[in-house]
Amino acid sequence: MRSAEQKLSIPGGVVVVASGALWLVPAVNSVAAIAGIVALILIITRLGYARAFLLAFIGFLLAFGTGSLTTGYLEALYYGLFYALSVLAPAFVMGWASRNLLNPVSVACYGLIPFGILILLFAGIYIDWLRNITLVTDAFYSELELYIKSNPVLLKVVEDNYGAGENGLTVFAKEFGQFLKSVLKITPGFLVAVFLGTVVFSLAIAGYIASRIGIITSRLRPFHRWKASGWWLLPTILGLIPVVFRMEELWFYVGLNILIVTGHVYMVVGLAIVEAFFKRIILPVPIKVIFYIILILAGPISVTFLAILGLSDTKFNFKREIEDFENKE
Repeated sequence: MRSAEQKLSIPGGVVVVASGALWLVPAVNSVAAIAGIVALILIITRLGYARAFLLAFIGFLLAFGTGSLTTGYLEALYYGLFYALSVLAPAFVMGWASRNLLNPVSVACYGLIPFGILILLFAGIYIDWLRNITLVTDAFYSELELYIKSNPVLLKVVEDNYGAGENGLTVFAKEFGQFLKSVLKITPGFLVAVFLGTVVFSLAIAGYIASRIGIITSRLRPFHRWKASGWWLLPTILGLIPVVFRMEELWFYVGLNILIVTGHVYMVVGLAIVEAFFKRIILPVPIKVIFYIILILAGPISVTFLAILGLSDTKFNFKREIEDFENKE
């Protein structure tokens, strides 16, 4: 039987290196980033820092190298630094905390520090965007318009929905501009939710893999027993006040951004409640898969349902019966 070191050395190294090589590939890079964080956490915990630094350096060179082939050296350096702050730095601080067997909440808090630095760096750019939001949306639409005109399929879609010729494009531009302005105003909330989710799920996956290959590390409780702290109610209430009372635009969007973060937290808790219920009734895996596919297809409806379910758990503790059952077992 292979040791944990043998199981980690080559597969873990390949995953870390791949996270750098795939950094500029849309959609794939987010999955590769989480996989890279998980691999580095496990490597640091079991194999130490020397090998982790070597693999991280190779990943950084690949992120920089692939970027330089398409964007030039200066922009590639920015991409590489972004990769270092959003993948390598969280992995190293979480790996250090896990190696020292700190509690999972502390490990997650350490992992959020690099992302907090990213948010501070982004804040200046974001404020500038808001000050010139019309110019930003117009510039983005100009690029989109060129792409639409060069793509017959997209051009036909726009013409079918907004009319043919320049008039149709003008109507589309107006609606798109309003949509993009709204998206920009809620971007901070989604960024925080993504960063928080990256840290939490990376830690959860690392703990799951560690338990399977015999590595002692900090790990979260099983997913079906996840529960939101009662402290999450405070920001939720603070976010609801300006949204419910339709306060001035600035405070309305501040509240909306807060609700986006807390809503995602409660959504995950709601999903854990559903998983706990499935474990209680011992639901077959194929039926669970079908149910989760329906949840994904339902989109905003399922997100809202899960968030309300997770929020209600703060008061009613839907999983108590399941936890008591597990304790008896």
